[in-house]
Amino acid sequence: MPQEIVVLESLPTTANEKRDHLALTRLAEQRRSERSAAAAGPAEASTEAQTGTAGRLLALWQSTLGRTALGPHADFFDSGGHSLLGAQLVQRIEKTLGVPVRLADLFARPTPLAMAAHLDPDAAAPSAREPEEDGA
Repeated sequence: MPQEIVVLESLPTTANEKRDHLALTRLAEQRRSERSAAAAGPAEASTEAQTGTAGRLLALWQSTLGRTALGPHADFFDSGGHSLLGAQLVQRIEKTLGVPVRLADLFARPTPLAMAAHLDPDAAAPSAREPEEDGA
């Protein structure tokens, strides 16, 4: 199942009218980098997540996905992650931070900031905290 469907005016072709697979690959890579830049959010948000739990999680997101252009609001699954990489990420989080994490936690909180707020609510930025339930 594709992660995204993109409509093109026409498929790129080579000089002898065959499908240009290299051009399609370049288009896909360009599209991914544009999405990553959009997911990075404003510059102050990137600075906010460079330290503490969010910063450590961001580094784990980047190393697991093999992408350095991810920001603190980058969704793991929208950035190319899948359940097998998610399982690896969860293990890396447990090893690095020393806290138990379930794969379900990653599905519920797929960004570094959201996961940081879940794992370390006292250190998370106020904008990243989960809303508190009334009467609890």
